[in-house]
Amino acid sequence: MRAAAIAIVVLACGGPASAAPHRLQREIQSFLSAWAKGPSVSEAAVARFYAPRVHYYGHWESRFGVLRDKRALARRWPNRRYRLLPGSESARCNRDQSRCTVTAVLDWRARSPQRDARANGAATLWLDLTRRGRVLKIVAEGGNVLARAAR
Repeated sequence: MRAAAIAIVVLACGGPASAAPHRLQREIQSFLSAWAKGPSVSEAAVARFYAPRVHYYGHWESRFGVLRDKRALARRWPNRRYRLLPGSESARCNRDQSRCTVTAVLDWRARSPQRDARANGAATLWLDLTRRGRVLKIVAEGGNVLARAAR
């Protein structure tokens, strides 16, 4: 897994404004692709991206709680694909760039061959990152399903 979430915010908050939209889209897509790689979500990968405590989809979780949730999602839906809707991504940072929020709308598809199940839809995603020393860490993650279909 690459440090795409951190690159997203570094780019969005510190990169040239004219270059940001296309590069921001690529970096968010890289982050989403990393989570879509199947059930191999590691504790080290989660620690790399997330602060020790995270406001995670409406409640507080430890890194371990985030890892547990990511692994459960990977077991339930082993085949997942996330695609950013072009132009939906944005980033806002405070003046000293110590805190940034990245938002995007994504199209998702999931499949479980074992359960003969499929689902797809669209959702919003937001990441709130805070600088811890020289490193940006996700301190909040959330989103909402906008549309869903299942079989």
